[in-house]
Amino acid sequence: MDKKGISILVLVIGIVLLSVASATPAMAAGEITATRDISIQEVSLGDTFTVTVTITANQEIEALALDEDLPGGWEVTRVSDDAAAFKESTTEWIWTVRLSAGDSKTVIYNVTVPSDAEEGTYYITGNASAYKINPIAVGGETEVNVTGNLSPIANFTYYPEKPVVNQPVTFDASSSYDPDGGEIAEYWWNVSGTIYTTQKFDHTFTNPGEKYVFLQVKDDEGDTNSTVKWINVAPPNLSVIFEDDFSELNLNTWIPFGSPSPRVLASVEGRNGVFDNNGDGWCNSGVVSKENFSFPNGFTMESGMYLKVTSVAGCWNAPVIGLTRQNTPTGEGVCPTESYPMGVIFGIEYDGDACWAQHPKKREGMHTSL
Repeated sequence: MDKKGISILVLVIGIVLLSVASATPAMAAGEITATRDISIQEVSLGDTFTVTVTITANQEIEALALDEDLPGGWEVTRVSDDAAAFKESTTEWIWTVRLSAGDSKTVIYNVTVPSDAEEGTYYITGNASAYKINPIAVGGETEVNVTGNLSPIANFTYYPEKPVVNQPVTFDASSSYDPDGGEIAEYWWNVSGTIYTTQKFDHTFTNPGEKYVFLQVKDDEGDTNSTVKWINVAPPNLSVIFEDDFSELNLNTWIPFGSPSPRVLASVEGRNGVFDNNGDGWCNSGVVSKENFSFPNGFTMESGMYLKVTSVAGCWNAPVIGLTRQNTPTGEGVCPTESYPMGVIFGIEYDGDACWAQHPKKREGMHTSL
């Protein structure tokens, strides 16, 4: 199936194409220094706190990686980082860019203590490393003390769920509650820089993009908890000009190529309407749209993607979606699709054991590609 030996199933789910009308230093100076800051070191069961790790290169480095070690069962939620890859199972961040001396990377993540955890002192440790540089321990704060009182649960909803610019969005925190049976006494919001202190309110976003919404609640015993959501605000006057949910493979819309021929599956892994390239999606099989489009004011392109790895013995494979300037392959070699004059592409990629050119930190992991 794959030209380099990795056996996978590549599934692409639906395409929507949209048009827009308008603390303590880590160590003495070495190749890398790293410090950790913990926002709250005295927490209650169920509390959420924020961890910030700053890594600085003291010489030119590449393939920087951060590996954090937390107590079992503690939930980690990414807040801010520009890592090329994040491995949730090992709480590891990886960067592919080269860093010069003095450059730094900052990782911010939230940690939620399980409500059924035992009281006591816990530790967050970790190390930073890079290509040809041995791991160094992250310095700074490591200790978290957990007490028995249950903190309130912070939660909110917003409507509409897919807001656009200049459209009022209603935020409602009435689903927040105190598991001890008490009351929520205070609400504190930060909606991309605008502060609110009521349970429910309307907010209007004036520009498109991902918006940061933070909510902190305080119960009648003075305990607090918080939650964060990212909301995608679309540009105004958005209209769908091309959409396919892959309930079938419409040959009036698509040009299939390759052998075996691509197909549509009714349901896979709980997903309905799934396009399956049914072969080597990079080299020998896929579909190309018959339609041509014009985007004088820009566009938004969305697609669900699914990549299932069944063997890690090969090198790599990736489902990719893109815009081309023409709808037929121009190459004549083993991989004719590599000669497509792409305008923009995106996808997800898996690197396996046989990727000799990849740094070990990048192998056996999933990455996004643009």
